[in-house]
Amino acid sequence: MLRGRRAEAAAHSYAGARPGAGRKSLSEAIEEAGVFSKVYSTAILAGEKSGNLSGVLEYYIAYQKVSTGVKKKIVASLVYSDFAGGGGDVHCELSGDRGDSEVCAAV
Repeated sequence: MLRGRRAEAAAHSYAGARPGAGRKSLSEAIEEAGVFSKVYSTAILAGEKSGNLSGVLEYYIAYQKVSTGVKKKIVASLVYSDFAGGGGDVHCELSGDRGDSEVCAAV
């Protein structure tokens, strides 16, 4: 469910709009609002073009849940590392013949 500024922007841009006769599609309104990610607006466009908007939105929601879960795990591991005394600092250097390999180590 959309909240705050995003919900207001979407409602304002899309209020009463139906495709045709100079009116915007949902994907156009979302892109114009400028507060949604490119992935989201592209997903909406794909749903409109395919005629499967509800399926695309369900897929996007699943993607967001996985993405959010991964972000939370990364943040939690960094916080734990710092809390456990590991310092949490990581030093990375380029290596390899052309300097194209990255080597990282905890400091």
